[in-house]
Amino acid sequence: MKKVILFLFVVMCVLCANAQGIYTKVTKYDKFDDVVWTRQVKTLITQTDTTFVIETKGEKPTEYRYLDTILFSSHEGRRDSIVNLVADVYGFQDKYVVFTQSDIDECVDKVMEELKDLPDSLVYKAKIKMLVVMELIGRMDKLPQITIRYISKYSFSYEYDTDLFWIRFPDGTRLIYKKD
Repeated sequence: MKKVILFLFVVMCVLCANAQGIYTKVTKYDKFDDVVWTRQVKTLITQTDTTFVIETKGEKPTEYRYLDTILFSSHEGRRDSIVNLVADVYGFQDKYVVFTQSDIDECVDKVMEELKDLPDSLVYKAKIKMLVVMELIGRMDKLPQITIRYISKYSFSYEYDTDLFWIRFPDGTRLIYKKD
């Protein structure tokens, strides 16, 4: 029994270590796809059901929030159904429009300013939440986008090759994180 528990513990440790998104290389591109700089630096990227936390060694962590809904995200392919992403690159990818806490605060402030003259009976949490989401939809072209691309070695079945994580900013620049 002890051997079984020890074996399961070792397997779980291996799976947990592989599940962490530790990227070793980051490249910044300008809007013309020219390389601005490249660095070898460890970056831990953690995804929850509503956030991405990007922790680059030696820098303050950055947190982006997202909504996994039809307007704010798209999913191309799956592990069991890979697609041709670009020019003979096969795999699957997820794209998200992301926003920071300051973006949310700005939207809440704007909505509360618009609702300040209404009676309290017409202002409730669900209405405020819906109006904040509508305000975010109006700002979508000014918000960053995150893409996570899982690349397969083969075009006919999925076998992990590498994955890329990148942030495309509204000005056209991109930060691309890669596992080497």
